[in-house]
Amino acid sequence: MTANGAELRFTRFQVIQNGHDAADSFQVELPRNDPQAPHDAKWWSEQTEVEVEISVGFADDDGKVGKWTSLIIGPVDAIADAPISFGTHSGGSTGSARANVGRGGMVAHEGGPAHPMGGVLTIRGRDYSGQLIASGVSAEYVSGKLTSADVVKKIAEKVPQLKVDLSEASDSVGDPVSSVEGRLFLKRSAWDVITSIAEHDGMRAIVRGKTLKIAPGPSSDDGAFELFFRPPVPASGNAEFKPSSGNVITLRMARNLMIAKGVDHFVQAYDSKTGKKPSRAVAKSRGAKSASTPMTYSDNIPGMTKAQTKKHAKSRADRNSKFERDIEFQIPGDAALTIDRMVRLSGTGTAYDQDYEMDQLTHFFGVTEGYRMEGRAKNRSPDVKIEVSEQ
Repeated sequence: MTANGAELRFTRFQVIQNGHDAADSFQVELPRNDPQAPHDAKWWSEQTEVEVEISVGFADDDGKVGKWTSLIIGPVDAIADAPISFGTHSGGSTGSARANVGRGGMVAHEGGPAHPMGGVLTIRGRDYSGQLIASGVSAEYVSGKLTSADVVKKIAEKVPQLKVDLSEASDSVGDPVSSVEGRLFLKRSAWDVITSIAEHDGMRAIVRGKTLKIAPGPSSDDGAFELFFRPPVPASGNAEFKPSSGNVITLRMARNLMIAKGVDHFVQAYDSKTGKKPSRAVAKSRGAKSASTPMTYSDNIPGMTKAQTKKHAKSRADRNSKFERDIEFQIPGDAALTIDRMVRLSGTGTAYDQDYEMDQLTHFFGVTEGYRMEGRAKNRSPDVKIEVSEQ
């Protein structure tokens, strides 16, 4: 872990990585009175810009780390200084720590043991998408040689630390902005505009390190991380009892039966100048057991061509249908699992045994607690297909 390039000594950290449009975030606890720390409490109290990078790696038998995996790079948003502090209210429980983070951090409380260093510095921040979230856009991008990719690049200039990589984006991100379509953004964050452009093309906008990318979502073709759980088998006849086994600490599986009925997503486009409705498209997700009363959504978006309404409807139906199934799990820390990788659940003997897209991945590390991870992933049933048509 580094702060402005200097290696930090810490007691614990938490990194939350998101597969959706939220910023990744981090929180770190530092011993306040550590004589070997590169920065003292006075230094932290005077800073306005601090960039933190957190990486993980596993040592071999000789204590050497062969490969470091960067979890997050980003600016510090807030610093808390507790000169007199008790132990952190984590209790070794993921849920407890997560709840406290939601209320402002891994807060100390008087029920815990006194901190060994006598005080705690806590720093919190986000990756560089956080600066795009905090930056507003009020501009109109009109036709000519301007493309969707150009719009993304122009908006990303608001955060000079970021470089833009569109090498994995679809060709449509390079399509010219038509004279009918235009792009008018009012009172929207820069990040909201970029993610909307990406979603329109069936892509996603992500920040990895100091690179903003528009790319397709993860694919099982790239190799899925294996999660397995085999429930216990009771003794029967001559067969002995077999305990449960797996590589998960906890596992929860759920299904949204409203989404399982199917999703219809309508997109209607019109000319904002004449009011003419040039196109209307619908994308329908259906499985073998879908009901006749699907969930219905609709968008009214000015200036889209017929091809664009079909593409947008498909992208929305694809996204919404993936909320049908979700799993939550805890596992020991493993750098092989990333937010950009699919997970494959097996062994449960249920319809939940399938591949899932990571939606959120949280890394917890403490010098006394060790390294563990908590994940949430989602997907639709494998038999669900999406069909698009004009109306």
